[in-house]
Amino acid sequence: MIRSRSKILLIATAVAVAIGVSVFQGCRKPAPKPNILLISIDTCRADHLGCYGKRGAGTRHIDALASQGILFENALSPVPLTLPAHSSMMTGTVPPVHGVHDNFHYRLSDTAITLAERLRENGYATVGVVASVVMDEEYGLAQGFDIYDDEMDSDMKGAIGHAERRGQAVSDFATNWLSQRGDKPFFMFLHYYDPHYAYEPPLPFSAVYAADLYAGEIAYTDNCIGAVFEHLKSLGLFDSMLIVVTSDHGEGRGDHGENLHGFYIYHSTTKVPLIIKPPGKHEPKRIEQVVGLIDIAPTILALVGLPPLDGVQGVDLSPLMEGRSDALQPRYYYGESLTPTKYGCTSLRSFESDQWKYIQAPRPELFDIQNDPKEGRNVYASELELARTMRNRLKETVHRLQSEGLGAEAIVPDAAMVVKMRALGYAGGTVSETFDFDDDAMDPKDFFPVLAKIEAAKHYMHAKEYAEAREVAAEALATGVGVAHVRSLLGQIAAYENKIEEAVTHYAEAVELRPDAVDWRTDLGLFLAQAGRHEEATEQYRRAIQSIVSEVADAGESTPEGGVDGHPLFSKLHFILGNSLRDLARIEEAASAFRETLRIEPDHDEARKALNSVTGRP
Repeated sequence: MIRSRSKILLIATAVAVAIGVSVFQGCRKPAPKPNILLISIDTCRADHLGCYGKRGAGTRHIDALASQGILFENALSPVPLTLPAHSSMMTGTVPPVHGVHDNFHYRLSDTAITLAERLRENGYATVGVVASVVMDEEYGLAQGFDIYDDEMDSDMKGAIGHAERRGQAVSDFATNWLSQRGDKPFFMFLHYYDPHYAYEPPLPFSAVYAADLYAGEIAYTDNCIGAVFEHLKSLGLFDSMLIVVTSDHGEGRGDHGENLHGFYIYHSTTKVPLIIKPPGKHEPKRIEQVVGLIDIAPTILALVGLPPLDGVQGVDLSPLMEGRSDALQPRYYYGESLTPTKYGCTSLRSFESDQWKYIQAPRPELFDIQNDPKEGRNVYASELELARTMRNRLKETVHRLQSEGLGAEAIVPDAAMVVKMRALGYAGGTVSETFDFDDDAMDPKDFFPVLAKIEAAKHYMHAKEYAEAREVAAEALATGVGVAHVRSLLGQIAAYENKIEEAVTHYAEAVELRPDAVDWRTDLGLFLAQAGRHEEATEQYRRAIQSIVSEVADAGESTPEGGVDGHPLFSKLHFILGNSLRDLARIEEAASAFRETLRIEPDHDEARKALNSVTGRP
């Protein structure tokens, strides 16, 4: 990640001038602008593919590609979440720079320059096909694409609510477009979401892999990808194309106690496959050096002879692909998870080289990943000087990158989106973006056992098995850890059962323990209003607004862009406050609240209609 920009520019220029778009001596020279296919398999662990050593893996198409291309054995995602990881993939930058740290609550800034934008401005037709609402156009990844298809399946079963679509639908769109493509060289981005929880592969994969449905989802996805590869071959395009297959993050699968992803930043969720088949024929190769998703965009651009993106932390990997292992300076890869901050814990941040991985937490961890690739033995105590050096470098790097960051637009999910978030297993609430090394907050490792129970209770809740949900939540409550979060969970369960007064009781206890929890206080107000207790609801909305004002004031130099107006709940709170005041017939106060909403969001149509309704103006 840390590298000399001038040196990388020099390397990219030398490659483009000396050997054109091919980085392999003796290769058949491809077309001036090779077609490009970038495939991202969501939630795919590298070690679950046959080419990465998984026995019995049903991944023959991906394995065949690896036998023709370059396989990177140690590729890293900077964050184990879909939207921020893809933001890094498409921009070549890490989260502190592009500003996207979580799903649903962020939008990649229009000022970010993406791979698709650079390719389109250099004559490429650009088409993207995504398979999850997490990648919806509204989150900013569509920039640079002539076509960005984000329509979800209407026949997906369960409570997902059109939040994803099958891999077959992605492949069908791709093959149809390829059959009707024009004369321009093209860049196609295909996003497959099937390996993401819940694991429900279609037949025959659900039967063949009944004992491991996650593996079944990966095998099904491989089959869908194979259909695209075969179609490209039938069109005579496959051999001359640049093809990249990767993933945004892995899956815990029980490693370190984590079943899914998004909380910890161990290799089970941050190590991803990366296979690159350059245009033309060449010798296959496996590369051991640590690389990252941030290197994909710079490498693609170098391989097709285009200028690099500015201000990136990723580098062009073509020197490694040529066999020049000493061509790149040693560097450290940044990683993060801010998800623990939703639960009152510290964030997790990591710094990783070819040998060492440091994880910053109240109880820091240091792993010798060459000799301990599964990160099972923390050697922090015995390598204290090295750990302190890496900690200081991490801190300096984070602060520098954050100062250079673009920032991202905050988004408040609507009610329908919240349902989809929960159906896909994502936690509610917003993350804290503080990068202070706050060792006074709870270590995420201490909270995780309780989080596992909370997640189990949510699983029961969404399955409408409320008694089981309550039982697991009670077990979590008995630990005495994370009591406020468990109370809010009990409030959610009660709300699902339409026990509104009980929901009010639980949320009131949660905000008493965490008075600064604006989202819980907002929920408390909504349930109070549903119970007809509008005066009390109004008081909760006002207190939530004041909490935001105080939070921003206390931030000092770390005040978020836009101040209080930039807080994701500030505008929403004024709007629901106005509705509550209108229900109380306090018309002037209601009008004032609606005007404040419109000041922050001039295009808020509902607030404008509400203001007109209380003022009597059309």
